Amino acid sequence: VSQSRYTGFIAVTTILLILIFERIKFIGLIQALGADVHAVQRVFLWQAIVIISLGISIGDIIAFFLCWIQDNYQLIKLNQSIYFVSHVMVEFNWFYVLMVNFGLLILSLLIALIPLQWIKRMALSRAIQY
Repeated sequence: VSQSRYTGFIAVTTILLILIFERIKFIGLIQALGADVHAVQRVFLWQAIVIISLGISIGDIIAFFLCWIQDNYQLIKLNQSIYFVSHVMVEFNWFYVLMVNFGLLILSLLIALIPLQWIKRMALSRAIQY
């Protein structure tokens, strides 16, 4: 169970590394044209923001849809001899949903900074030859 907590962060790091490796020639070319390392890192950070935001949005839509189905149709029933209610109840607190989404976005972006450090150590001549 504890390993599953980190799979999302590992996925973000892996996706960003794949994006960087696919565009090594592009990185070398724009650095040769005069772009500094921080400008290149910002490009990849914006791509990470888009990917993370899209993932959070799709996850929220799926979760809200499943909770709406449970709230309206009570698909998940409970044994009333054990529980006091007949079905699983769903309640949203929008403040908590927004705080979790914001925290997840910030934490994912902090994790995404790790592969961006690789751009600093990239040799310009090797990047163009790659």
